[in-house]
Amino acid sequence: MIFLDSERPEYPGWWPYLRRVLRPGGLLIVDNATSHVEQMAPFVALVTADPEFATCLIPVGKGEFLAVKTSS
Repeated sequence: MIFLDSERPEYPGWWPYLRRVLRPGGLLIVDNATSHVEQMAPFVALVTADPEFATCLIPVGKGEFLAVKTSS
């Protein structure tokens, strides 16, 4: 599991490293997904387009974007 709560504009650049270290069944949780929608949009689009990940948005607090690696 990785919990990501940092500089949102940097997330897309980190995606190759994040997806590499997550094993099948691994979970990525990204904080502030609904409170910073515009800043999160490029990263959410990138992860959502990846066929190896299933994603969802949990509207709790400031929002949690979840991505589970479904295959290797």
